[in-house]
Amino acid sequence: MGPDRAVGFTLLEILVVLFIVSILSGLVVVNLPSTIGQSETEDAVRRLHIVMNRALASAERDSVEHGVLLDQRGYQILTFDPILLDWQTSSVQEHAYTEFPATFKPFLSLEASDAPTLGANQSSSEEEDEAQPQILLLSSGETSIFTLMFDDASGASFKISGSGFGETSFDVVKTLD
Repeated sequence: MGPDRAVGFTLLEILVVLFIVSILSGLVVVNLPSTIGQSETEDAVRRLHIVMNRALASAERDSVEHGVLLDQRGYQILTFDPILLDWQTSSVQEHAYTEFPATFKPFLSLEASDAPTLGANQSSSEEEDEAQPQILLLSSGETSIFTLMFDDASGASFKISGSGFGETSFDVVKTLD
């Protein structure tokens, strides 16, 4: 190496590095939307699970019955008014109506019925005159025995279930890689 030789990268070396970086960036951009969508889906189910368990704890603490009203588009937590003998919208912010992601397909089955009570072809509960929650969260710590499945367009399935007493459980049933 003589004193006349310049030190640095050649144009060809720089172009190869830029080509490799652009290929890797393209792979990340292509796979990013599915990862974000699945994360949002799982977050929405986890949020419902947490809200249900907090409502159950609130029911036990305050001796006020709570219920989960579900439809195809979302859910809300209702409270039972013993004076009016009717279910009322809760004043707690996290109990307000919350919409599911657009890719959700919720299916609810209760122990008392053989057929799913909430499925893809059924109408929403907003069409009914009086809103009756499908899942009860009682002040005694008891819950309805239920299985709530969420299928996502990405192929992931999530399950929230209640055994009849205590907190609900959350499971990721399957995911596609």
